[in-house]
Amino acid sequence: MQAPAVNEALGVWERGAGMSQAERGLALLGLGSPGTQAGTLADLSIGARDGALLSLREAMFGAGIEGCADCPACGETMELNFSTHDLASSTPRSDAPIALAAEGYDVTLRRVTTRDLLARDSGDARRGLLARCLIAAKQGETDVTAAALPTPVIDAASQALAKADPQADIQLSIGCSACGHGWQAPFDIVSYLWSELESWAVRTLRDVHTLARAYGWREADILAMSPARRKFYLEMTAP
Repeated sequence: MQAPAVNEALGVWERGAGMSQAERGLALLGLGSPGTQAGTLADLSIGARDGALLSLREAMFGAGIEGCADCPACGETMELNFSTHDLASSTPRSDAPIALAAEGYDVTLRRVTTRDLLARDSGDARRGLLARCLIAAKQGETDVTAAALPTPVIDAASQALAKADPQADIQLSIGCSACGHGWQAPFDIVSYLWSELESWAVRTLRDVHTLARAYGWREADILAMSPARRKFYLEMTAP
């Protein structure tokens, strides 16, 4: 995957200010998949989306990722260093229906997509999400709706969905060097990549402001420069 054009990346950042997390994920996915219709991207599983976003992150900012986490046992702050390759799932991706049997019910599901996350439920969000992913549910020979499924079946279905799309639920295994406590922490590529895009966009626009004020150049001309040339001119403006 190639890094997107500067103007395209800035445009996504600018439009995303008032977006929800799911909408930002779809916007980032579109940034890395030029020419693909938004509807097609919205129907990808969350695991497929996040796998593509890891590739986009690598193209834009490199493979290395840095972060920190506080130990839940002693409060020590841990510095984290890992790679996008470390986060890639080794499980082959499949679009086959997910079948499970629980509590006398036979349930068939499809994987969760961005389109599902964009839908808003006024009641039980988890049950509503399951209803959108439900292909069929039976108790014996009787068809059953998602609303009629008992809670243990909903729990089993939620676990089956997570297991069938492991890339959608990235967990970091962390060990505390101070007390030895080990725990798992979730890693959300959408929020992480969006924060990086925002930091990059702010830096880029500040550079544009500095060069425009110093030389009178237009924004389009400054953004069209290579990063190396832009850096050179910025160094020339330093006191």
